[in-house]
Amino acid sequence: MAWRAAAGDALVDWGPTMPTSQDDQGPAGWIGGYSIVQGEDLTSVEAVLASHPHNQLGTIDILQMLSMPGV
Repeated sequence: MAWRAAAGDALVDWGPTMPTSQDDQGPAGWIGGYSIVQGEDLTSVEAVLASHPHNQLGTIDILQMLSMPGV
């Protein structure tokens, strides 16, 4: 996938992708999953995700993960 290559080192974990339900695939087979993307701030993460192909089909939720002390 071109987006994955363009994300480069900002893409920490590709994560799983899967149908959201075995019984109801939804229009064109809805896909659920996650990826872990890192950046200096929200704006930099939004820039990495701007060209993600899922933006053409729906939405991408961005959830912040805080650093764990001592890790």
